[in-house]
Amino acid sequence: MKINNYEFNKFATKKTMRMDFKFYNWFYEKKGYLNSAKLGEIIDYSYKGHAFKGSDFSSHGNIYVLKGTNFKEDFTIDYDNIEFLPDNYYHCEKYSKFAIEKDEIIISLVGSIGKMVLIEEKIPALLNQNNISIKLKQGFNPKLYIYILENILREIVEVLYKVSGYSFISVDELFDIDVPIFSKIEQKDFLNEIIRYEKELKLKSNQIKSNSDIINEKIIQEFDIDMEKVMNIEIQEKKTITFKEIYNLNSKLRLSYRFNKAIELQKEILSNCDCIGKLSLYNLKTKNGWSPTCNKFSSKYIVLGIDSVNIDTHLTFDNLKYCDEEKENMDDFFIKENDLFLTRGNTTDLVAMASIARNINDKYIS
Repeated sequence: MKINNYEFNKFATKKTMRMDFKFYNWFYEKKGYLNSAKLGEIIDYSYKGHAFKGSDFSSHGNIYVLKGTNFKEDFTIDYDNIEFLPDNYYHCEKYSKFAIEKDEIIISLVGSIGKMVLIEEKIPALLNQNNISIKLKQGFNPKLYIYILENILREIVEVLYKVSGYSFISVDELFDIDVPIFSKIEQKDFLNEIIRYEKELKLKSNQIKSNSDIINEKIIQEFDIDMEKVMNIEIQEKKTITFKEIYNLNSKLRLSYRFNKAIELQKEILSNCDCIGKLSLYNLKTKNGWSPTCNKFSSKYIVLGIDSVNIDTHLTFDNLKYCDEEKENMDDFFIKENDLFLTRGNTTDLVAMASIARNINDKYIS
């Protein structure tokens, strides 16, 4: 048994009142910096985004609304999927305090915790809720400190938040983070090194095909897929169908455009392939997964979540959870060698992924 002792005043002032010793261990342990300060101590000013209404957003306009979903990994803004606000909001007294300024670092506080963007040039944009903008004091280069913050927040998310199930970081906790303090000369040297490595990585990454690109190219080649026909179906905005076309392929009589487009796309993709059969013909047994209650105090059974199924086609065990819960027919839920897992629900990027269980040496619950 591990026992931790904390003074009540260390967490009594925390608005979230998290009774999580692992959380406090991380925040209060020495980080090994020669010189450091709390993030809140090196901030000139900050402001949180506004909760704009869904009816305020549109797909065209002049005033951007900046959300966490628009933050790219290189700290730039994804303008391809950005939304807009009415033009009069930008100079309106009610909303002008949410206008984004040059050299501000925007940090996502909820959902995609720790995603960031650096505003290198002033743009006509207002900050949306669940994000905070910070402006560092003179002498702290935001181009360097965004890398430092990204590294610290990534560790917080991986070590604390994913395991404990937290879905947000509070402003108090963010400002309480220890950050290293460097001289202007050190900052310049570190930033030059980072830029040099970033250029090398970008050059290398442009030469490497992603797993999904390689898989797609091979499937197109092997199945002789006519991508021009596939894309013509994909861009169709309307589709006329008859009851006869769908009743025997659609047991729940789904009438959505998206579902029936998927049926047509599948038909075209497989039109030149003569080696396709129904998956049900080859199943020995099919079973839905179980969702036991997991927490940080459990240790009896290892539980695999949806993130264990991935595009590499084999189960991974990077973010394991644990439970002590049991139920009848427990053995039916333990993963066995060569089991095939398919994801059926969740966000669009996690649906219909498949992985095979390989080298299973322990008892995992699916």
